[in-house]
Amino acid sequence: MTVAYDGLARIAERDDAMRAAILEAEGRETTAPGSARSRSTMAVVPNGSGSTVCVSTEFTVAGRAATFGRGLTKAKPPRRYLRLGLASHLLCRDLGDGTA
Repeated sequence: MTVAYDGLARIAERDDAMRAAILEAEGRETTAPGSARSRSTMAVVPNGSGSTVCVSTEFTVAGRAATFGRGLTKAKPPRRYLRLGLASHLLCRDLGDGTA
């Protein structure tokens, strides 16, 4: 099953001192009445001589994709959310010291 979304992601909160940010994204299905929303909390934490990026995401889906349950997103991660993960990584790298 392929589901395409059109939407936006934005930095909802950013704390440079804590090296943390929250990225919110939402979109609507392009071919059906469905939607998806995510909120990713990201933080850069010290790890030995470098840093580790910690990401936690809350993800909700409505519409035909939701009828398949959790198995749909576990079977093959959606490409758009892989791109969101890349955006999260780049944002956290920017908040960090360049080693994340």
